[in-house]
Amino acid sequence: MNITQLAVTAAMLGSLVAGTVLAADAPAVLTENTLQVHTYDGKDGTVKINADGTYTSQLGGKDQTGKWFGKDGKTCFQADDETAVRCADISPDLKVGGGFTTDLGDEATVVAGR
Repeated sequence: MNITQLAVTAAMLGSLVAGTVLAADAPAVLTENTLQVHTYDGKDGTVKINADGTYTSQLGGKDQTGKWFGKDGKTCFQADDETAVRCADISPDLKVGGGFTTDLGDEATVVAGR
């Protein structure tokens, strides 16, 4: 193992110990995009994905912030005020007009961005 591999391994272990995987491990295709979302529990709104691993949303008339990150090969979202984590397999080719469904049944479509 060279010094670069050791540094990467240490960084990944540090993030795993903290209970999350860095946003850099999730598909970059999501960053700086806006999603139109219909949640599994009937809320509609938008989610803005930021490059720093955070997001802001307006769902069901409520403003919310949270984090997005890679976990087990999926991209996951967790609101700052919730314990639920929503994960999805997201294509690296996702573009405006494309979408995905989370494991909880939330449906998202990219409406602005790349």
